[in-house]
Formats: sequence, C-alpha cells, structure tokens
Amino acid sequence: MGRRVLYYDVLNVAACVAVILLHFNGLAHSYQPGLGYAQALLFECVFFWAVPVFYMLTGATLFGYRKRYDTKTFFKKRMVRTLVPFLAWSLIMLAWKVGTAQLQPPVGPRSLVVMVLNTQIMDVYWFFIPLFMMYLAMPVLSLLEGSRYRKVLWYAVGVGFATTCVLPQMFSLFGMAYNGNLMFPLFSSWLLFPVLGYLLSTTDLSRAQRCALYVLAILATAFRFIVTFLTHGANEPAVSFLWSYLSFPGVLIGAAVFVFAKQVDWGKVIAGEKRAGALARLSGCSFGVYLIHMVVFHYFVVLTPWDGGDAFFRMACPIIAYVICLVFVLVGKKVPGVQKLFP
Repeated sequence: MGRRVLYYDVLNVAACVAVILLHFNGLAHSYQPGLGYAQALLFECVFFWAVPVFYMLTGATLFGYRKRYDTKTFFKKRMVRTLVPFLAWSLIMLAWKVGTAQLQPPVGPRSLVVMVLNTQIMDVYWFFIPLFMMYLAMPVLSLLEGSRYRKVLWYAVGVGFATTCVLPQMFSLFGMAYNGNLMFPLFSSWLLFPVLGYLLSTTDLSRAQRCALYVLAILATAFRFIVTFLTHGANEPAVSFLWSYLSFPGVLIGAAVFVFAKQVDWGKVIAGEKRAGALARLSGCSFGVYLIHMVVFHYFVVLTPWDGGDAFFRMACPIIAYVICLVFVLVGKKVPGVQKLFP
C-alpha cells in the first residue's frame, strides 16, 4: 500500500460536505424573490466543484492501478467498494421510500431494473452510473499512463473541453444551433474529468498557469451566478447549460479547486500522523455519507420547522447532517455484515 496523498483526502472530505451543502441549497433551482434565493444560488455556484472533483479524484487515484494490481483485481475491488453498496442501498432506499409513502413500488422485475439503473429510487445516485462507466474505461485509459502519452492526453482534454464545454455554450448564448457532431468523440462526456484529474495530479503547473486557472474559474463562476440570477429574476428559464457539470464553469472551478488543494502543504497544516490518520478515516466515510445523506435531509424537512427559505437550514443544517451521517457510517463500519454497506 502506497503512502496516502493528503490532498486527496482533503478534497474527498471537502467535496462530500460540498455536495450536502448543494442539496440543502436546492432553493437555487427555483427562483423566489428575496435574499434567500441569491444566497442559495451563491452556494450553488461556489460549491459546484464537488462532483467534478470526485470524478477527478477517480482518475488521479486509479489511472496507475496497474502498478498495484492486475485488472481482474481492479474490477473485484470496484465491485465490492461501489457496485454492491450501490445496488444494496438502492433496494434499501426503495423499501424505505415505499414504506414512507414517497414512492410507488415497482410492478415487476423489469420495472425494478429500470428504477435502479435509471436511479429513479434515489435521484442523487445518478452519480454512480457515470462512475461505473469510468471504471470500465480505466483499463484502456491506464495504458496511457506515463510521460510518453502526457502531451497526447493534454491535447485530447483540451480539444474535448473546447468542443464540449465551451463552444456549445457560446453558440447557445448567441442563439445559434451547434452541430453536436463537432464534439470531440473521445472526451465529449464524463471521461474528461478522470483524465484531467490524472493530468493535474502528475503535472506541476507554473505559478502563472495556476493564477490564470484561478482567474478563469472565478470569472466563470461569477458568470454563472450573474446569468442565472438575471434569467431567473426575470422569470425566464435559467440558461440550462450552466447547470451541467460539463459546462466551462463546472470544469474550470473543479480544476481550480483541485490544483489549489494540491499546492497547499497539508503536512504543515494538519501537523501530525494522528490528525492525518483521522483525516483518512473521514475520507473513507465519504462514500457512505453520500449514500445516506438524503435520508437525513428528508427528516430535516419533515421533522424540523426549517425549510429551504431559512438561512439556518441552508447554511448550518448541512454541517449537522454531515456529522449525523458520519456517526452512522463510523458505527456501521464496525458492525459485522453492515460494514459491507459502508466500504
């Protein structure tokens, strides 16, 4: 087992908390006059990096898997750590939602398969479907690991970003139709993120390059906030592409946060093996927290006097929810049988 990379753990925990903050600030998706909507939209824009960073970490940690084990072992590990918990929790959530009258039960096996694979049981589980496809692509991508293919990968990511994340959005803004066949076929979807994560984790950007990236990410985030606020505020449909993680704001802010975390000397910040060990344990709980956090969210909505219109609900409750989920996961990891649900 290689030495843990501290900034990976930092990003993992931070992204987990950021996801919960996003879900508690769902008010951003439907305009309501007042300061509350502006604040929720600000949180939505500032923490938009959570999912891109999770996918980038997948590339950063798995691109070189062949140095640690063979492909058969790779797939076994992915199945135990993600696929089995995803399927198990989909069924658990189905039973819970049917039991609490949130969902109608499936009418047969085919209906159940459709509900699971289309994440109709728990919509936030959509995250896992692209993740599984990234795993299937990794045996191919991993063959491009190393300095020999670095320029080729940067080229592919650059062309993919331009033709998928920039040009379509610019055409849309100016009311022009964009030919989807112009998108680079290799990285015109989610694979852009794991490859970018691998490249950024193994490339030392210059100070000028980092500053340029930070400036672009800030400008893109501000652009997303302003355009969305103005369109929603005018009671017009929000610009849809700005809500895609494959938009230029999503990619730029994800890359900027990843690079910033990489530059920090976390050894000095954390100062001590015990704290680093505690951080690693928190990081190991993120998957489990993600799996159950919407249950806690549901009961916050149902059992407390707060809702999306309250600042306390949007700002404080996500942290409380994270702690509650964390306790459940830490306990679950110690219970025989149950621990398999929290890998």
